[in-house]
Amino acid sequence: MRAATIAAALLFTAAAAAHHSTTMFDRAHARIVAGTVTQFQWTNPHAWIQIEVADGDAKVEWSIELGGINSLARSGYRPGTFK
Repeated sequence: MRAATIAAALLFTAAAAAHHSTTMFDRAHARIVAGTVTQFQWTNPHAWIQIEVADGDAKVEWSIELGGINSLARSGYRPGTFK
């Protein structure tokens, strides 16, 4: 029984770590994006900001994933922060 409990705990830990992976982000190359906020989605598990950015003659929409709303609220953000 103890071995089964340990195996289950290890499997759950691996799944949780994979869910919160940051390998898709390139932390070596920062990018400044300036534009108009078109939408702020105050949703779980992560909030999102949609920004319309001018790219030459075209407009491109960026989707920026933020942290969880509980963490954002503790940092002072609210659903009406971005108008």
